[in-house]
Amino acid sequence: MANQTSSSETKIYYSKSKNATSMILWGIATIILIVTFIISAIERQVFMSNIAVLATVLTSLIVYFKYKDTTNKIPQLIISDEGIQVATDRNGNVTFLLYTWPEIENEKITMSTKTNSYTLNFSHNSGNEKIVLHPLSIKPDDLEKLLRNYRFGLNV
Repeated sequence: MANQTSSSETKIYYSKSKNATSMILWGIATIILIVTFIISAIERQVFMSNIAVLATVLTSLIVYFKYKDTTNKIPQLIISDEGIQVATDRNGNVTFLLYTWPEIENEKITMSTKTNSYTLNFSHNSGNEKIVLHPLSIKPDDLEKLLRNYRFGLNV
C-alpha cells in the first residue's frame, strides 16, 4: 500500500514490494532446504537431515513474518501537524503512541554502517524511539522532508 497523504497527515505502511520480494526469496530457500532434507534422508545422512530440518523451520518462520508484514494494512507511522504516531503491537492489539512535536527532540535519520540500514531516531519525554526504515514504504530523504514540513508547518 502506498503512503497516504492528506494536508493534515501522512500514513506510512510496510512496503509490499520489499516484503513480498524478501518473502519469495526466503520461500525459495525453504524449498531448497526441504529438497536437501529429502535427499539426505534418502542417503541416510542423519546430521545433514537434522540441520536441514532446523534451517527449514527457521526459514519458514521468516516467510511467515514476511507474509504478515506484506498483508498488514495498518500504517506503521503517522506523521501529522500534531506529531509522530508509532504503531505498537501488544498481544495482537495494535495501538498508536502519539509523540507531540513539543515533546520530540533530536529527530534524525541515521544509517548504520554495520547493517547498511536507515533508522528514524528521536527522543521524547518517556525515552527514545528507534524505527527501522527498511521494511517501510518511504525513502529516508522523503521521510526527512516530511518531518521538517510537519514540524515547522511548511506545505507538504
